[in-house]
Amino acid sequence: MDCLQLDLIDSGGITAIKAIADTASAYRMPISLHNVSGLLLNMASQQVAAAVHNCPRMECSRGSDKPKAAASNAPVIVDGKMKVSSLPGLGLDLNLDYLKANLPPGEPWWG
Repeated sequence: MDCLQLDLIDSGGITAIKAIADTASAYRMPISLHNVSGLLLNMASQQVAAAVHNCPRMECSRGSDKPKAAASNAPVIVDGKMKVSSLPGLGLDLNLDYLKANLPPGEPWWG
């Protein structure tokens, strides 16, 4: 195996990915984050990729840098490189009014 391709959703979240990355690092193996699921997972993956030294790349959907109505800021991607957000948490300024107005039928507001 040359590289582990991990997905935050399927691999146990941020803490589990960090543990897997640390174990892979002991064997000098890089990880690559798989993400084609949307803005929040993209930003979470970005933060994890920046926090571990053996994650030289991550996957994201085409158009990930386009403005989203759910947040006032979009990821900045130039020449295939994403700028790591300096905002707290996942680095998003969420539009809570938009999110509340677009909940799926029957879904409660968790905010």
